[in-house]
Amino acid sequence: MAISSGFFDSVDGDRLYDADQMSTYFEGLISDGVYENVGDKFLVTAASGLSVSVGSGRAIVRSHWIKNSEDATLSLDAADIQNPRIDAIALRLDAEARTVSLVVKKGTPAATPVIPAITRTETVYELYIASVLI
Repeated sequence: MAISSGFFDSVDGDRLYDADQMSTYFEGLISDGVYENVGDKFLVTAASGLSVSVGSGRAIVRSHWIKNSEDATLSLDAADIQNPRIDAIALRLDAEARTVSLVVKKGTPAATPVIPAITRTETVYELYIASVLI
């Protein structure tokens, strides 16, 4: 059984902590999701042309945080000529890139479109915040 504890002042470099240890501090205290009372709660609204605006907010994804302090604009690809599609707006943790970001996951055009599959791997973890019918 592995036991760890923290945080304590370092004496001659004997207590050095990494980002993983800092992030796991939140486990059990805060669950994944958007903070209910911060900013615009990542509200997704239509913007000009083929784009959406994502409002301000703060969220936790697998013990890593993201904060958006002003509206962010995300571009969407043009519609298919024959079939609609559903794109998903997501918060994506990419552990290898060491980022949490806002992304558009493009759906597949179909007569009856479906939301693209959410990614949940060891290194990439997504939370969908909206879907957009194109």
